[in-house]
Amino acid sequence: MRAGFMWSAILMWTLAGCQDAALTPGPDLSQSAPPDLSQAAPPDLAQPDLAVAGASCAKTEMCIRACMPAMLSTCVPACIAKLSATAKPYFDSLQACSGPACASSASAPCIDPGSAACATCVSTQCASQDGACQLH
Repeated sequence: MRAGFMWSAILMWTLAGCQDAALTPGPDLSQSAPPDLSQAAPPDLAQPDLAVAGASCAKTEMCIRACMPAMLSTCVPACIAKLSATAKPYFDSLQACSGPACASSASAPCIDPGSAACATCVSTQCASQDGACQLH
């Protein structure tokens, strides 16, 4: 019964505060114009942004998975360039395993690094390396 009373008191106190807030006028938004979005440049999705230098192995892997197949030759090196020195051994270990296992031919699943088939191949063929990369 005390808990019910406590919740009732909290509810009444909250409602009382809301009534006071309802009486305070806010800014007049009726005169403001909406922003002009026609001038905004769309984001370049072919070049994932890793603005913070020293990306983790997991962030670098996410960046590479976001690369479009037609842009792999420029996108993947851009992702790797942001890799931190601390994460590099984990990334190199993952690449040493996943390259031959999942990306060694034109029909390999990691020809498209963002595909589900690539993720499955890496997680099954290189489980320990992938797990270490995700932690670093």
